Amino acid sequence: MKHIVYRDIRELSEPEKDIRKRIDDAHKEAHDALSNVFYGKKRSVGVTVEEAETFRVEHAAIHDKHDQDLIDAGLAWLKTDNDRMALEEQDLRNRIDELNILRAEKGLRQLEIS
Repeated sequence: MKHIVYRDIRELSEPEKDIRKRIDDAHKEAHDALSNVFYGKKRSVGVTVEEAETFRVEHAAIHDKHDQDLIDAGLAWLKTDNDRMALEEQDLRNRIDELNILRAEKGLRQLEIS
């Protein structure tokens, strides 16, 4: 499973906000066009299993393109499992450091992780 991290819109420069808006608008337009046709047909005459599967694949591709466009523009990045693990390990080390300060105040042995 991929994990996309999006930069906080409040921290973007004005030019970056403009780029983000263009990318988001293009995504919304593609998404709405695909969805309107599919759901219109689904409500009126129904869709086949194949049509539903095609919609699912195309819908996912639209979202993937949006994510990739944001990554290419530097407005998001793909967080790998190794990135997530490194962040979790650092968080654990920080929490142990805080706990060790409290333990030192009580004269208790320091905890270590390897």
